[in-house]
Parts: sequence; C-alpha cells; structure tokens
Amino acid sequence: MKTKLTIAALLVTFAAVGTARADEWVLQPFPDRTMLPDTPLSTPMGTNIAVGGGVEDFLDDEVESQSDVAGSWGARVVIGSRSAIAGEVEYIGAAQQIDALGVASDAALVRNGVTANLRLGLPFTNGPWAVTPYALGGLGWSRFDLINEGRNTSSIRNEDDVFTIPVGAGISAGYNRFTMDARYAFYPTFDDELLRTPTGSTDRDAGLDHWNINLMLGYEF
Repeated sequence: MKTKLTIAALLVTFAAVGTARADEWVLQPFPDRTMLPDTPLSTPMGTNIAVGGGVEDFLDDEVESQSDVAGSWGARVVIGSRSAIAGEVEYIGAAQQIDALGVASDAALVRNGVTANLRLGLPFTNGPWAVTPYALGGLGWSRFDLINEGRNTSSIRNEDDVFTIPVGAGISAGYNRFTMDARYAFYPTFDDELLRTPTGSTDRDAGLDHWNINLMLGYEF
C-alpha cells in the first residue's frame, strides 16, 4: 500500500510538472535564486529540510526469512538542494516483525541509522519548477535492537552496531520552495554480528545488507 501511494504521489507531481512547455526547461547546474521568493532564511545554494517514510528489507536470505518487510521513517537535510553537487545528512529508522523460533510472537527488530552523503544531480528548472535526478553515496552507522523479545533463545542477538556505505539514486521535484523526493538506496553493512550460530558464535554468512525505498516531502530555504 505504501509503495502504491508513493507511485501515485509521484505521478500527480510529475503530471503537473509536465504541463509546462518542454522547450522552457533548462539545465541549471547552479541555482538562480531570483526565480524564488526571497526570505530572511534563504541560502544561496538552497537548503532543504524533508521528512517522510517508506519500506525496506534485508537482502540476505537467512536474515530475510526471519523477518517481515519493514516500515521506515526518516528526516533529511540537504545543503545545495538546487545544485549539481550537494551534501546531505539523513536519519532513517525502521521496524519489522521478527518470525524466529526462540522469541516472543510480538518481537520486532528496530533500526536507527544516520548517514552523510554526497549527491550528484542534473537540476532542470522551468521558472519556479525544478526537477533533479541524482545519484548518491556516503558513509553511515546503524544500530539494530531486538525489542519485545521475551526470553530470547533464538539465533538473533539483542543488539548490533554496524557501519554502512549507502549508494542509491532518486529524483526530486519542487515548486517554489516545496519539494517531493523519491529514492532507492542500498546499504552494504560491515561488522555484522546480529545473528549467531547454534554454538553461539557470530554467523559471518548472515549479513545485514538492506535496501530502502522512501518518499520525503520538504521545504527549501
């Protein structure tokens, strides 16, 4: 359902964008701030603050088989939001039900993570409209916590901290100062120790690599 709502919202946005004449769209690597209303909080290259949510899941079959698809939520600050080169800091949280032997039926795995990313895009503008397809990469950290587990005798540890190297792509559409951003990101993880073998040692073959699809709504300064 969340994926369908995301697609519907994007179709409405880009249908509205498409009403402008195609020959008026220009590639604008650096923003022309005269096209936007000026406010005391305006920044030369654009600063965007956005919040939203989406879905995510693990890629490893062993981990994925013990959990449901997660719902996610997040917030993002982008410096240079109307430029070809931008930097961002992002927080993403997620929660998913765990279906493993040895934990309570309402057990869930919660993830909280932060990343710092570099974003390279192609900003196209048409008056107050802006559309920017982009690619991103960065560094991050995530914390996994098993909650409501009861007496945990499963192969899943109660917590784990991992490093991530997010990579992904997305598209941002804006009108005046309001923006909508959809992206897909893949999070390779390192130092994974969440799953253990029957002997209690860390299961090195069970990685926490995961993907995330999200939609965020924002405001640009």
